[in-house]
Amino acid sequence: MTSATIQHQQTGVWVQVGDVGRLFEFARYNNPTQCRVAAEQWFVDETNFQNPGRSLDACVNSAARLQLLVEQVADDFPLIGSDYKFVIDEARQCLAVLFGSMVVSETDHGFNVELVVNWLTKERRTVCTALPLEATAALLRRSPDSRSFSDMDGRPLHLSDTNREILAMVCRMD
Repeated sequence: MTSATIQHQQTGVWVQVGDVGRLFEFARYNNPTQCRVAAEQWFVDETNFQNPGRSLDACVNSAARLQLLVEQVADDFPLIGSDYKFVIDEARQCLAVLFGSMVVSETDHGFNVELVVNWLTKERRTVCTALPLEATAALLRRSPDSRSFSDMDGRPLHLSDTNREILAMVCRMD
């Protein structure tokens, strides 16, 4: 069992679950009651996160909600792995679905949609947060950024005279 503590201090509330701890300072909240509520909510969330059984349930539930979104847009994005793919967002420690350049993750309040603006640095810009299922599906259907475009240029080959002659024989080309 993971050790857990909530300590009321002069400047705020210290919460620790296992090796992870956080100070909720009174100055960041409107009043001490809101600070204490935020600390207690974090305590519950972190306890569930660190519990293997509960965290697996959360993963399965997240995957199911994202699968509902995929089913909503299945006609527009029929090819898994090409039109869309499930990914683990390491930076945010969550499951997401990548539609073209759009990353969709889910929260308790709805779906978050981000646009990848730089693939090299994985920089993203928030498009919308806490969208309901239907609105997220409509956004994906209408956005050109949600489409995966294949490179239309053929693979460049070294087409020397010798290669052309061999290809002509092998492929029966003119």
